[in-house]
Amino acid sequence: MAWAAAFLYEATQDEDYLTAAESWYEQGGLNSAWSFSWDSKAPGVQLLLLKLTKDEGKRAMYKKDAENFVGGAIEKGSFLSLPPSLPPSFPSFLPFSLTIVSSSSSPSN
Repeated sequence: MAWAAAFLYEATQDEDYLTAAESWYEQGGLNSAWSFSWDSKAPGVQLLLLKLTKDEGKRAMYKKDAENFVGGAIEKGSFLSLPPSLPPSFPSFLPFSLTIVSSSSSPSN
């Protein structure tokens, strides 16, 4: 739900969608992510909310959560040895995540 609401906010700029996405993020425990796949969108939600949110406190939280995802993936050797259980999209999502997190010093308008 957070994933959909964040995309709807990006498309419409209706603040109700951003509020809903942030609420679902907190309620759904999306701050702790280990994978990005068809049924696990937590890292994508972290990056999308990092991009969309203008509140600096929330941006810092989303950035920390995304950095934890990237750091955890690197510590587990995701670039070197991918377990067969990881989705095929994971190897390409991780570098993309690094790019977003590293360029997130200010909100995009």
